[in-house]
Order: sequence, then structure tokens, then C-alpha cells
Amino acid sequence: MTPPYPPNGQQPWNGQQPWQGQQPPVGQSGPPSQYFPGGWQQPVPQWQQPPPRKRRTGLIVFGVVIVVLCLIGVSIGIYALRSGAAEADEGRPEWDPSTQINASTINEIDPDALFWEMFERQSQEPVVRTVEETYQDKAAYVAGVVEYGDDTIVDYRSKQYIKTSLDADEGTIQARCVGDTSYSWASYRNGWHDPDSGGCRLRRHATYAGDGIIPGGLTPPQSDAMITHLTTRYSGFFQAGKPELVDIGGKRFVRLPVRAEPVNTGGLYWGFQVVTWSFQKTGLTAEELPYMQGNGPGEGANMAYYLDPETLLPAYHFREQTEVLGEDGKPNAKQNPLPVQRVEFVRPAEFPADPLSDTRPPTLTWDRSVR
Repeated sequence: MTPPYPPNGQQPWNGQQPWQGQQPPVGQSGPPSQYFPGGWQQPVPQWQQPPPRKRRTGLIVFGVVIVVLCLIGVSIGIYALRSGAAEADEGRPEWDPSTQINASTINEIDPDALFWEMFERQSQEPVVRTVEETYQDKAAYVAGVVEYGDDTIVDYRSKQYIKTSLDADEGTIQARCVGDTSYSWASYRNGWHDPDSGGCRLRRHATYAGDGIIPGGLTPPQSDAMITHLTTRYSGFFQAGKPELVDIGGKRFVRLPVRAEPVNTGGLYWGFQVVTWSFQKTGLTAEELPYMQGNGPGEGANMAYYLDPETLLPAYHFREQTEVLGEDGKPNAKQNPLPVQRVEFVRPAEFPADPLSDTRPPTLTWDRSVR
């Protein structure tokens, strides 16, 4: 996804700097090794062995050992349960894979279960292609004034990628990355010029891939780790609304409204930054799987996904970002413009035989009014 800022990702968002490190403290104090989720570690009682009695010493020692072992076992069991509870996927409702979405079942669908099933499936797509438009704010969206536009395809297995950017002023292609080589478009000569080997880096442009929220190329365990963290540590950040069936362009889709609501963590309200922190749970680095979510760390959003009712993969995504919240949970007085973004998922995501042959500017086929 294209964020409304230069692609190095270092510019502050509404007064908040993107957090690249570990997650913020949650209020605990004391040595981490002594803290167990749910409370402080309780020492195992130290039992005093009674004076030995004639002919019964072996039995007494055996009994004491058994008792101590039982207590240790109980303590370890409590620790395991408490530790596991922090990351157990209790917040994710189960999706029944036999579910058929149609007019007779749509009202019975659990919105959150549908959202996370969609998230899981899309995150495991090995090749992702999206076309997106970013508007500076809602007024620009209504007027149809595009600020950024991109067409990006990434193969997460081979790291092959092509990214075409829009010259919004001219309505033409501005440049294209084919792997590490950058090509500029010259309108006056109606052709490419000045190829720059090394001018593109996938890691730098990773935020343009997908919708800027859901990564691609994850394995099932990696996807599960990210989702589990989002649905436990940051439960309530993504809130899905009632799905509905809609017909667009002669094809049926499931419209799923989703609210991204900043959550209070360590005394501060964090927005899309929690998605980055949850991605870290995959154990992947940016070099291993390029990913950068394309939203401000403190912002939320009102969104809608349009899903294929058969595959449950997204076909189109609309997102309008919402305000950064202060420590009191109310919008900050000073806000930067809140961007609006539209994303079309192109399927099948296939690489062209000649990556420079298509000179059309990035354009969505979905009407701008769909939201």
C-alpha cells in the first residue's frame, strides 16, 4: 500500500514516531524472570523433614519427595496455564470450513470469524498483486483527486516484484521498478528512459504490496502467530460488522465492514502500530519477508472488504483513516489529514512476460463510489 508519506517510513504520524522496536511496557515491574502472567511467582513451600524414625526413614523420605514433586508439578502447571493464556487464541472465533455463504446463511455468519478467516487466507497467498489509490483526505476522495497510485505485484517466494507508480498530475506512468532496476517514463518521448540498476529495493517498497494491513507469503504457523497476537494482546483492535451480499459489475461479493479501533496499551492508545508488533510474532525479518503496514501508528480506520464468497479472499478494500487518540481516549486536538485509500486485489496475480510492455497508468476497475 502507498502511505501518504515518503517511503522510508521515518516521518512522524500526527506527533507519533513509528515504533520499530519491541512492544511497550504493560505496567509490570520487577525482574522479568520473576514475573508470571497473572501474578508474581510463588516460591514452592520448603518442607522440613521430620526426625527419622527407626525402620521408617525410607518411607518418610519417599513421601516427602512425592509431596514436593507434586507441588512443583502443580506450580509448573499453573505457570504453563497462565503463560499459555496470554497467547491462547481465545479471542478468535472459530470458522466452520463447511460454511456456504448465500442468501439463506448470510445472517448467521459470525463477522469476526469471517474476518479472521479472510485475513488468514490472504496472508498465505504466495503472490500478491494490488492496484491502489490514495487520497489526501475525504474531501479529495469525494472530488476524485488522487494523490498517489500504484500497481504492485510481489512473489514472496522468489522476491521477484514489479511496482508501477502513477504521475497523479499528468495521469500517466511515473516510474516502474522491475526487481532492483528503476525505469522512468518520459511522456515527451512516449517511452522509458534512464534505467537505474539498484534504484529499487523491495524492502523499501514493501508497504505498497497488498492493502498495507494483511501481509502475504506467510506459512500457516506464521499466520496463526500473527493472528493470535492480534486477537489476544490487542483484542478489539479489529472489529467486524454484519456482512451482506452485494452485486457489483454482475458479480456477487460479500461486503464486510471492519472498524480498526485504537487500543490502550501501556497508557497510550495505539492504532495500526499493533499490526506491526503482531507481525513480529511470525519471527520474520524485513529481509526474509518484506512487510510494512501502510498506516499511522496511532490511527484507526473505518474500512470495508469485498470478498469472493467462494474463496473468501478479498477483491476490493476501502479504508478511511480515523483520528489519533490522546491519553484520555479522545481525539487529539491537532490532527494531520486523514487519508482515504482504495485497493483492488488483482487475481490471478501473474507476472507479465515483458514487464515494460504495458504502459497504461495504474487504474482500479472498481468504481470510486464503492466503499
